[in-house]
Amino acid sequence: MTKKDILLQQLVAAKNKLKEALNLEPTEFHKLATIQIFEITFELSWKYIQQILQFSGVIPFNSPRKIIRQAGKVGLVDDVTAWLNLVDARNITVHTYDEYSANQVYKKLNSVPELVDKLLQKAKEFNQS
Repeated sequence: MTKKDILLQQLVAAKNKLKEALNLEPTEFHKLATIQIFEITFELSWKYIQQILQFSGVIPFNSPRKIIRQAGKVGLVDDVTAWLNLVDARNITVHTYDEYSANQVYKKLNSVPELVDKLLQKAKEFNQS
């Protein structure tokens, strides 16, 4: 298996866990766990995008923002703004430890599984072309 294949498997599993977590009752402990699953899902997403771009001959970037912007340019990501907002959300959860910020990020997580699903579909089309 290639690194890209491994990332794909891990991304699908993480996305499914996030989707499942978002359907549970949001206790404070649960919110923190869900945010952690989001962080994992996001990290796998941009690293998967990076592998696709690299495999297609695009010079690799190491920054999630640059990778997402490039993915938008080549048609791998439709909603670049939404993905860049996920970068911001991830940065908040990694660098800020207050309950208010955590709650603000948690409220935005319902869109993540759908964004990942769209990415997976685009990646499938992208890899076939």
